[in-house]
Amino acid sequence: MSFANLKLMDFAVARAPEVVMAVDWTNGGSRLLITYVNAAFTRRCTWEEAIDQSPTMLCGPSTDRDVLKQGLQNVLRDGRGVRRDSLSQKRHADLA
Repeated sequence: MSFANLKLMDFAVARAPEVVMAVDWTNGGSRLLITYVNAAFTRRCTWEEAIDQSPTMLCGPSTDRDVLKQGLQNVLRDGRGVRRDSLSQKRHADLA
């Protein structure tokens, strides 16, 4: 991919209306870290400081963490994105 194509992709993802979150799966999945979020993520989830945090920061009291973890591991292992509707916790404990 050329540098121009990377810049175009970055422009599109940053401005996408859908939430985009990239996660680094290090140590075989023992530690998940958010490496990128777009503006839609920040608007919807109200977490400005999500980078270098675990995606579990979005878990609320009703979140099934085992289902979340398995879903993330499947996505990362297979190297594909996923589109899911989810009930996530905003920064101030509201539900997104």
